[in-house]
Amino acid sequence: MGTWWLGVRARTGAASYRLNVDYPGEIWVDLAATDRAAEAGIAQITRSYGTFVHDFDLDGDQDFLYNRHGGLEMIFFANDGSGRFTQIFPGLFPRNDRHDCVWGDVDLDGLSDAYCSVGAGHPLYPPKVNELWLQTPEHGLERAIDAWGATDPLGRGREPALFDANGDGLLDLFIGNHYPRADSQPTPNRFFLQSPPGTFSPAPEYGVDRQIGGQCAEPSDFDLDGDIDLVVCAHGPSIGLQVYRNEGGLTFVDVAASLGISGRWCDALWEDLNMDGRPDLAVMFRTLFQIYLQRGDGAFEVAYRRGMNWAGCAFGGGGNRIAAGDVNGDGFPDLYLVYSGYSEGSYNLPDVFLVNDGTGAAFFRADIPNTSQGSGQSVAAIEADGDPGMEFLVTNGRAKLQGPIQLIDFGS
Repeated sequence: MGTWWLGVRARTGAASYRLNVDYPGEIWVDLAATDRAAEAGIAQITRSYGTFVHDFDLDGDQDFLYNRHGGLEMIFFANDGSGRFTQIFPGLFPRNDRHDCVWGDVDLDGLSDAYCSVGAGHPLYPPKVNELWLQTPEHGLERAIDAWGATDPLGRGREPALFDANGDGLLDLFIGNHYPRADSQPTPNRFFLQSPPGTFSPAPEYGVDRQIGGQCAEPSDFDLDGDIDLVVCAHGPSIGLQVYRNEGGLTFVDVAASLGISGRWCDALWEDLNMDGRPDLAVMFRTLFQIYLQRGDGAFEVAYRRGMNWAGCAFGGGGNRIAAGDVNGDGFPDLYLVYSGYSEGSYNLPDVFLVNDGTGAAFFRADIPNTSQGSGQSVAAIEADGDPGMEFLVTNGRAKLQGPIQLIDFGS
């Protein structure tokens, strides 16, 4: 939008014209979204960290862990099949400096278990212990002694990832750790092989035990060679996003630069946005959201950018800020972006929902219910009620602020 002067010169004379130029804004689509957290039985105003979605009890409905951080109890919400949730296991999870959790069947009994990272960093605090929760045959949860060896007592735990790194059928473990500690003790990221079964054994030979930060840890076989690779959000001053390619299950090598991926990002998400069979990469930092589409030759190119107005994510702040799910039934993943507030620290800017046009490179805006309470912390996609469209769990209790949990539903 602006005013321009256009000069025209001809043999018969000259003239100038004032042009008022109006650039088109974003294109909006008419999708009706509502916040039905109260109807679903989960509404509350509280501090938060993240939600971790999974069909825990194998009944076909997705349940979730709700970590409220800051010394508050973590809550387990079970889905009754109609989109309503009930808290189960009250009092099971001790108050702890708990951060992100991840689901996976670590003991190969057909039931999903949960691993949660715990923060550390102050010399006056005793060494902490990360948590491994094993599901019982009766769909209960029992805490494994010493987390099968992956206690990581000095690590400032942020995001863990469970995946089979060496192709033996057992889930291995990566732990992303924030740094530094106040006492300057080392707090590198950690990688563990599950070897022998039922034991997480340190595996520094895989080359990812580096003190570079690990706010995101996203496994995916991005190069389609059959080995699971890993993206890690590093925050060292001279270190960008790490794209660790799995070399035959024996080690990891950072190939970000050779793939055309650069920059420091504090959240990342693998998703096939144009449905060509190749995973693409969405990334976020305080000021910018960006999409890398994977080309046919395996390299990546920037296909979409969006300013975050100093309201994206910050290293150490935690929370997954990007989630994907198809809400309009066209088969293409749409994107929910959490906007927070960092330059002032205590405001909550409106989140943004982007409807994919099918290319992964252009998006329409959809109106969503927003809140000004608290500060945006996390988002996770969830099949909450069995209708075709995906719903989104949004938390707004970042840092010491309190805000609501939302269940954003676009209807059927």
